[in-house]
Parts: sequence; structure tokens; C-alpha cells
Amino acid sequence: MAGILRERHSNVPLIQDGRKLKSHETIEKKPTKKKGEAPAPPVKRPKRCFHEGMRVWVANSNTADQCRWLRATVTASGKNGKVGVRLESGEVIEVSRREDSLLLAGNNNYAEVDDLTNLSSLNEAEVLESLECRFQNGQICSKAGITLVSLNPFKEIPGLYDDTAVQRCHQDGTSKTDAPHVFAVAEKAFSSLRYAIGSPNQSIIVSGESGAGKTWNTRCLMKYLTSVALYKNPGGFSPPPVKCIERRILDSNPILEAFGNAGTARNHNSSRFGKYIQLQFDRGSHIIGASIQTYLLEKTRLVHQADGETNFHIFYQIVKEATEEQRAEWGLTTHTGDDVIFAYLPLDDGGPQGANENQVFSRTQQAMENVGMTHMHQEHIFQVLSGILHLGNLEFTCDEEFDPCELDEEVSRDSLEHACRLLGLDPTSLTTSLIYRRITASHNKRQSVFMKPCSVEESGVRRDCVSKVIYARLFDWLVAFLNKHTSANQWHAFIGLLDIYGFESFASNSLEQLCINYANEKLQQHFVTHFLRAQQEEYEKEGISWDFCTFSDNQPCLETIEGKLSVFSLMNEECRLNRQSDPTSFEDKLLAAVESPFLTKAPMGHQQSAFTIKHFAGMVTYDSHGLIEKTKDPIPMELIEVLMASTNQFVTKIIQPEQERLQELQSKGSKSKVNMTVVSRFKESLGSLMNTLTSTTPHYIRCIKPNQQCQPDLFDSRFVASQLRACGVLETVAISAAGFPSKLSHADFCQRYSMLLPRKDRNGMGSVRDRCRLIYRSLFGGDDDKENQADSSSAQQLGKTKIFLREGQLEYLESQRLKKLSQCANIIQRAWRLHRALVLGEREWAASVIQAGYRGWRVRNAIKIMDHAARVIQHAMLDYLFKKRQERLDASDYEDDYEEAYVEDIEEEEQQEEKVDSPSIPAPKPPRKSVHFASNLTTVREIYSPSPVPTPTLTPSPQDLVPKKIVFTENSPDFKSLSPVSYHHGNKGVDRKDEEKEEEREMKESEDEGGVIATVTNILKKPAVEIALAGLVTTLLITGPLRWS
Repeated sequence: MAGILRERHSNVPLIQDGRKLKSHETIEKKPTKKKGEAPAPPVKRPKRCFHEGMRVWVANSNTADQCRWLRATVTASGKNGKVGVRLESGEVIEVSRREDSLLLAGNNNYAEVDDLTNLSSLNEAEVLESLECRFQNGQICSKAGITLVSLNPFKEIPGLYDDTAVQRCHQDGTSKTDAPHVFAVAEKAFSSLRYAIGSPNQSIIVSGESGAGKTWNTRCLMKYLTSVALYKNPGGFSPPPVKCIERRILDSNPILEAFGNAGTARNHNSSRFGKYIQLQFDRGSHIIGASIQTYLLEKTRLVHQADGETNFHIFYQIVKEATEEQRAEWGLTTHTGDDVIFAYLPLDDGGPQGANENQVFSRTQQAMENVGMTHMHQEHIFQVLSGILHLGNLEFTCDEEFDPCELDEEVSRDSLEHACRLLGLDPTSLTTSLIYRRITASHNKRQSVFMKPCSVEESGVRRDCVSKVIYARLFDWLVAFLNKHTSANQWHAFIGLLDIYGFESFASNSLEQLCINYANEKLQQHFVTHFLRAQQEEYEKEGISWDFCTFSDNQPCLETIEGKLSVFSLMNEECRLNRQSDPTSFEDKLLAAVESPFLTKAPMGHQQSAFTIKHFAGMVTYDSHGLIEKTKDPIPMELIEVLMASTNQFVTKIIQPEQERLQELQSKGSKSKVNMTVVSRFKESLGSLMNTLTSTTPHYIRCIKPNQQCQPDLFDSRFVASQLRACGVLETVAISAAGFPSKLSHADFCQRYSMLLPRKDRNGMGSVRDRCRLIYRSLFGGDDDKENQADSSSAQQLGKTKIFLREGQLEYLESQRLKKLSQCANIIQRAWRLHRALVLGEREWAASVIQAGYRGWRVRNAIKIMDHAARVIQHAMLDYLFKKRQERLDASDYEDDYEEAYVEDIEEEEQQEEKVDSPSIPAPKPPRKSVHFASNLTTVREIYSPSPVPTPTLTPSPQDLVPKKIVFTENSPDFKSLSPVSYHHGNKGVDRKDEEKEEEREMKESEDEGGVIATVTNILKKPAVEIALAGLVTTLLITGPLRWS
């Protein structure tokens, strides 16, 4: 069915076997012939058969109607190549069987078919019907194989690009294949970079006509990638460092749009330059920077705009939205307060066009501040822009046609003053450089320099040249500043976003449109080479069964533009000759030298000399007038010298690279003049871009403009069909529907997905190709006998070195691989948790054993200290008790002795008195006996005495617990210390005895009143006990407190 329904859509003629094919013919793929085999017969296309009752699409012959195809039903099948059909209006007509007149209608729910490859009938009418139904339902995106088709709604659709849509496309961290969306393309590129599927570097190519929404889609892609690839700010900084990077990357867009976008007849915000933005990522797939590369700024728009077009947006912003003080400072208002009318800004109804871009000047200033531009930088930039506007108001006059011109003082006096003040230029030097040109003549080794007056036209060209140089260098400085403040020094991979001007064809086309369309031709060739042709050639090389379909190759058109003998080569030749160009002679020379069916004369109605090129998107006529001068892009050195003499350092800073470039080219001589041309530089930079795109994995977004009026909810099927043909969308759909968009080598496939097999099937699987087949069969099922069948209907095919997968199968494999990795991670985590629990258990057991031993040692050591302290206290108590007892005994013996002595004295006195009366010989006095408690009780007493404080040990010795005995005798110092002096006589001895009795009595009363507690309290008050307690406290302080745990 694919061979029947596949349609060819291209207005580029096809060549086969040296002849030009007709519109209804197609290129047939020649099968390869092996040695010894007869050539295969040519492939015949099946006959298109239509039966009564079939639903069909009929081409609308009314070109004024926006509807390209009409629904109809077959009523009869004629034999003369005609088919009778009945339209929905009831009209019955006959149409040809040709593919451009009659197409088969399918049975589809068009609004729900989000992938055009799923249409039952794959042709132009079905694709247009599906796109229109989805567009009217607010679904502006559809998939066309590997390409995303995005229509510009010209209105805001709620919830389409908000944060919820970002999270929905990024959920689970895998690329989604469900709903087509710009974010889905970004997620697919980001996933390929993160999982390193194929080349890590990715490119998203956004193409389409001017006004189709390329800039907006690029902005959405940057928003998505900067949102999903940020660090999580583990340090908790406020604001996060990467948030600053995101803000700088996103804020570079409004700055570049203000300085590089303008209004055209087709688009009010058309990019007048191309840019390739590289978002840089580290190995963790986090965005760390960005760099911007620009291509071919349309400088001529600064000094000239076609009807209905505007200048760059930034000029309207400063003219209309700057404050009154700023406008007065920059000379944008007159002395009376009126607005100054500038020649560089076209007027419409008294005001500049582009004013509908208002209320963005403050946003532009804020964006410049966010990327790191100081207030001084902004002031210098706006001064330079205002100076350029005043330069455009300089006018020249002359008395006669060939007389030297002069500056019109009456008209240009104020503008010259403001321009020189803002740019820091000398008025005299500037005026002289504009009305005189320097000519250098060489004679042998001598050079003569003289000044030649310029005509009014030449002076105007030199004035515009100064303005274009200043603005171009200012734009380059802005890009370099953005790269300096957003680009990372080192990065691992990147995702490139290409936003380049779309195909253009205006009433008057010049060098800018030629370069723009040449760039689109290169992009189309990249798409054809790296997808359409490369895919089919790879299928044939790998031995994959494939229904080869036809596509148009634009390589012959590129050869006409950039080949050895081409439009560009002849333009460079004219520039090298450095002579006055003649548009008519150049046109004749071009048509005579370049023999190509893609280059023809201009239509008869064209007024000026021109030529026409048949591009892949259509035929475009280019004017020859001014083409060579624009290609030369002459910049007189004397003008650069005047600018370098500026007192404004910012002006000299931005002009210095241009001066260095011109000096380098002049030093090389005339051989380098070819490299000075605009087309040569653009061709070189575009070639570098193509090499970058070739080294990356491309993703395509085709932007479609639904109508030329830029109105919402309006779908012009004819206009859309022309864009679909130009972008090659229909060929893409046809190849994607029957092809295999994903492919991996056998080794990579086995290495990456062999983990999905059961463990028992991983060993002994044979060759790598057999393993690939086994892996695929275990995941998707299938029969080996149906592999690589002729109708290519199998879900996969094994080539000689690669395996080819259908749409969505690679995503399924990746999801299963992630699940398997998650399961493996869970197993590893469980094993690690078990190991960690065992280790922690052993550590806790060991710690408890150590703690138990330590606590036992502390208890035993504390018991030793307490036991020693108890013995000290006991010794002190016993000592004290013995002393008190001894004192009481000594006191009682002394009293008895005193009484006996007293009685004896009295008796002796009486005897003496009696002797006096009757003297006689006295008898000898017996010796006095000393009474002691120890001698009366026992001569030897045994009491317990404490041992010295031992050194603490874990296991105390049993000998430490054996009490030691101390023997007290009369001659021992201890016994003497226990015994009070017993030789007191007289009143002192009596007083001491009375005191001791009183003390003993008080102690006895205290014991009777307080019992044991009072007795202990009184005992503790004694000096010996206090000393013992002090020893105990000191011991405890030395050994530390007891800890019971």
C-alpha cells in the first residue's frame, strides 16, 4: 500500500539517465547486480484503480479558493483515463487519474492522529486534512516521522508552554512519544545527551518560512532545557548560581531580538540574522553555559527598508520609550520638544512603523542588566545608536551635476553636531571623509595619495557605510559580550539550537535574499543527505528489505549557486576585477557561463536586469542592480581612521577589530580580495556550521505558517501545501512510515540491553547477531523466520552490522533498561543495608562488652575506695573512743587517789600534831601507785588498723581485705598518744576533771535525746573524724565520681 499511496511533491525537475523526467514520472531505484546474475527487471508501479463508491480527494481547479483538495465519491471508472466523481456539493465531474488530480481518501479520525505516519492513506490531501483539523482544535503540533511539524497559531494558547507542560514532558526522566510537542523534541535531545545514545552532541534544527514561529520555538526550547538541566542547589545559595546562568541565557534572547530583528511584509518580528546557540553541559548533564554564533546580519536594512518594512526594533524602542531626559540628551527631540524625524526610520501615518513592538524597552534594559551590562555600558550603546540615527540625517548638495558636493549646512547642522557629540568625532574630519575619497596610486616602488571629491550619491553611500560599520561592529560586540558572560570554559557536550532565517521571496530580491535562500538550500541538503538518501543507502548496504521511495535532491541547485562555475564564483570574479559593475553585462555573463536548468532568465514582466534560480521551495528572481557592490561591501580605510580617532573610547573599542581586519587584508595584497567578499565569508561560516551539524545527532522542527495574513484560526491549505513541499515533509512521512528511525550496531545493542535477558540465557548465546535476535525476541516476541521479510513489515530487521528498530521501540528498550538498573540498584542497596546492619550489630555487641568490663572495673575500684575509707573512719572512731575511755578512767583514778591522799594528809597532820604533843619516830610513807586504764584492763589491746591506700587494679588482691592488728603497750608512742597526761594536780586538774565530766554528761544527754543520729553527728564533729572525711573526699576527687550505667 505504501507504494500506491506515496506521493511525490516537488517542483524541482528530476533527472534520470540523462533525460528530464516529466511531472508524472518518478525515479526508479536501480537494484544492485551481483556477478554472474542477470540484471533485474525494472520495478513497475502498480496501476491506480478506482471503483465505484470509493472516497477520493479531487484537486480544486479554482486557484482563488484556499481549499486545495475537495472530497468526492467515485461514480464511474471510465476507460479513457478519466474517473467520474460526485463532489460534496452534488456536482458530478470527470477528473484524470493522475496523482496531482485524484487521491485516495482514507478512513481516519484526523483530529486524533498526532503522527502523520499513522494515516491509512498517506498523501498530500490526507496530511493537509489532518493538520487543519488539529489546528482548528488548538493542537498545533504533529509528528511526521522524525520531524515535528509546528503551525504558528498567531495567538496564545493557555497551558501550552507553561511550567506544567515542562514537568509533564520531563516526568520520569524519559523521553515521551505520546503527544507531539516542542518540549518533547527537547526532551528527546536531552535524553540522548544524558544517556549517551549515539553521539553525545545534539542539534535541533528549526526551519521554516519567515513568520512561521522559528524564533518563538527556539525560545521555548531554551526555556525547557534550562529548566530541566539545572543543579538542585545543594548549598542552599540564594539566588542559586545556576539560576543566574539560566537567567543570562534566557535574557540573551530579547537583546538579540531587539538588535537583530525587524518587521517585514510577512513577519513583524523577523530575524534578520542567523544564530546557532550551543547550550553547554557537564558530565552530570547539567547546563553550565551557552555560546552564540551569528550569521549574516542584514546591515543594509539599517539604511534602507522596502515598503511595508521597518528598521531594527531597538531604534523604535529608544525613540518612543526612552525618558524625556534621555531623549533630550541623545538629541531625539528638538528645542521645542517635538520629535526629530529620522531618515533611517520609515514613516507611516506620522509615526514610525514597528511601534506595535512598544513597551519592551524596559524589558530590554532589564535583560541587559541581567547579563552583566552596567549602566555605563547601556549609556554608551544608546548613545551610539542615537548617533547612527543622526548620521542618517546628513544630506549633501552640489550646484551642478558634476561639481564637488558639500554638506547641506542648513539641513544637517544639528544632526552633524549631535552625531559628532554622541560618537566623539571631529566634525571637520567627518565631513571631509564623507565628501572626499582617498586614492592611492603606485608608481614602481613609490605611492601617491590624493583626495578626489565625491558626488552626492557617492557621499550618501559613504555616509551609509559609516553607519553600517558602526552598527555591525556594535552587534558583534554585543554577541562577544554575551558569550564572555555565559560561555563555560570547559564542557562535556552540547545541544545546538539553530534559528536561521526562512526561505524568502519578495517583489525585489537582492544579495540578502540570495544568501538566505542559499542557507536554506544547505539545510535542506543536510536533511536530504543525512536522512532521506543516507537512510535508504544504509538499508541497501545492510541488506534490509525496503520499498525505495523517490525524493528530490537539491544538490544540482547548490552546484549552480556555489560550484566552481556558479553564481558565487562569477560574483567574486567581478569583485576581484575591481571595476565599475554593469548589471546588464553581469546578467548576460552569468547566463552564458552557467549552464544549468536551475538558472534562467527573469520573467518578461520584470523591469530591471535580473536572473531566476529554481530553489527547492520555489522560483526566486534576483535583481542584478547593486548586487556586486553589496558583495564587495567596501569600507574605505579613511573612514575607519576617522572612527578610530574618536574621543569616545567605546566607539574605538568596537571599531578596532574592523581596522585590524582591513590592515591584515591590505598586507596580503590583491590575492586576498576574494576572501573579502560577503558571499565568500558567508559561505565559509555556513560551511563551518554544516560541519558542526554533521558531527551531531540532528532533530528537526518544521515550522509552518498557516496563512499569509498572520491571522489566528485561518488555515490556507494551498499556502501550507507549498511549505510542506518546500520542507520535504511528505517525503519524510513516507520514509518514516516504512522505515526504521532507530538503529544500533550489534555490539552496542548487546552491550546495552543484554542485561534484560534472564541470567540463564546470557551465556552461550553464539554470535553477536544471534544474541541481538535473542534479546529482541525475548522483549518483543516475533518469529525468526519472518526476519527481513520482503514486505519489510516486521517490527525490526537485522542487518549485517546493525539492528533497525521501529518508532518507539528504542524508547521502550530504554525504559526496560532503566527498570532493570533500578532493580539491580535495589538488590545492591539491600545487600549493603544487610552488611551495614551486621557490622553495626557486631560493633554494638563489642561496645556493650567493653562498657560492661569498664563498668565492672569502676565498681570494683569504687568498692576498694569505699572500703578503705570505711576502715579509716573506723580507725578514727576507735582511736577517739579509746581516748575518751582512757580519759574517763584516768579521771576516776585520780579522784580516788586524791581522796586517799587527802585523807592521809589529814591523818598525817593529826599525827604530826599528836607528835608535837608527843614526838616519836615517823613511819616510812608507802609509794604512790599510778593507775592506768590499759594496765587495769589488759597489758595488750588489739584493734583493727587501716592499711595504706592501694593502687587501683581491675582485680583486687584478697590480702587487701585482711585486717591488720596494732598492739598498744605502755612504751609504744601510740599508747602514749592515746593516754592523756595523768600527772595533773591542783586546781587545774580539778577543772579539767570537771570539764570532762560536764562533756560526758552532755554527750550522755545527747544520746538519750537524739539516739544514734545525734551520737553519730557528735562523733562527726570531732577533729579526727573531720580529718578522715577530708581524706575520703580527696580520694574521691582523685579517682573521679562513680558512674552507674
